Amino acid sequence: TFLISHFFSSTPVNSPLPALLAFVPVIAMGKADAKQRWALLASVLRQKGSTKSNADTSSKAVSVRKFGGFGLVPSQGCTPPTERKATTGNGGGRFVYFRYSPTPDRSVVIKQKSGEVTLADLIGFNNTGNVCMWPAEDALAYYCLQNLDKFRDKSVCELGAGMTAMAGIALRSMVPLRRLFLTDGNEESASCIQDNVELNRAAFASVGGGEPGDGDGVRGGVLVWDRHDDFAGQACRYDVLIAADCLFFDDYHQDLIHVINTLLRPEGEAIIVGPQRGKTLDLFCERALAAGLRVERTERHDELLWEKHLRALAEDDSYQESLHYPILLRIFVNAEPSGAGAGGS
Repeated sequence: TFLISHFFSSTPVNSPLPALLAFVPVIAMGKADAKQRWALLASVLRQKGSTKSNADTSSKAVSVRKFGGFGLVPSQGCTPPTERKATTGNGGGRFVYFRYSPTPDRSVVIKQKSGEVTLADLIGFNNTGNVCMWPAEDALAYYCLQNLDKFRDKSVCELGAGMTAMAGIALRSMVPLRRLFLTDGNEESASCIQDNVELNRAAFASVGGGEPGDGDGVRGGVLVWDRHDDFAGQACRYDVLIAADCLFFDDYHQDLIHVINTLLRPEGEAIIVGPQRGKTLDLFCERALAAGLRVERTERHDELLWEKHLRALAEDDSYQESLHYPILLRIFVNAEPSGAGAGGS
């Protein structure tokens, strides 16, 4: 699966190939869908690295994925809010709104892309979060909601949050935080995150939190993983970093490790939830350990999720464990935090 992306690792930064090559091979698909996606990729290859696409390939929509997710946080479609103008320029009918309900009496509204994607959505810096909300984001949100005391009154940053930042927003609707920075490396995704922040200000206010002079302390923004950036103003700022399904671009592993080392407080914790995706998760763990981080890996970290996983294996032909089942990684800057031992399950 990943040999193709390695083969084209020398493509220009602005080429659509990295996004396409990372996106196409790792998605569970039927034969018809696969032929459609590879035809789309072939048309891009014929452009010889040009960042421009012809009208047919740029506007042609294909389905994003077949597996519908675990449904750990109940949701239903809702009417688009009309009280504010969205900040994202790529709007229209390609966005849908869902109401996620962490508890029966509390909910958040999330704006996200519809179930179709065009070539234009895939071109640029890590546009995978521009495409849809992946199952691991739901699993990360559920983990956060099951461990609220881990986050209460803490400073939290979500990395690679895509367009929705659903995990961070759902968490903030349930518990006060000192600050919450919801980030993605893609500008359009970050803009949509800010839309979602504004849609849920009332939910944040209902639980308190924030710091004097900083309102509720929640904002969205661009944060590009770069091992050469000292992240001035952000260093050692966060008690907890969270991320979902962010390890599949193995060329960025060292950059993510640098981000964790730089942004996390000495006694802090990074929580990553994501699928195996071939050998990429194993490779990240090896690199994190080599960099002096401590990694705790847990396969069966929640019984409800495990039951849904087993049911999907038995009943859903589109479900692939390597691509969909979210493994839990807990990462510490200190090699041996007090009161915790190394290991995994």
